[in-house]
Amino acid sequence: MNEFALAEGDFERVLEVNPQNKAARLQISVCRKRAKEHNKRDRKTYANMFAKFAERDAKEEASKAMAKKTLEGVTNQQETGSPAKEERQARDHV
Repeated sequence: MNEFALAEGDFERVLEVNPQNKAARLQISVCRKRAKEHNKRDRKTYANMFAKFAERDAKEEASKAMAKKTLEGVTNQQETGSPAKEERQARDHV
């Protein structure tokens, strides 16, 4: 069940009761070996996971920043007076 630490603890308790139990001693070494293999597999699986997430987040932030700059540019252009807006204002004053 991949509960290597718990299993190892159980076998160590068996050795406390019966220090001559070879099967328990063998199972402790098996548990340690499998735990190392499991950890190695996990490290390989999750390697660079956080770096990939950070890279994706940075791209999203850059995209949002560009969209915001574009939106601000359009808004500023409308506020500063495009030629069409100036013409309307001039007609409205007459």
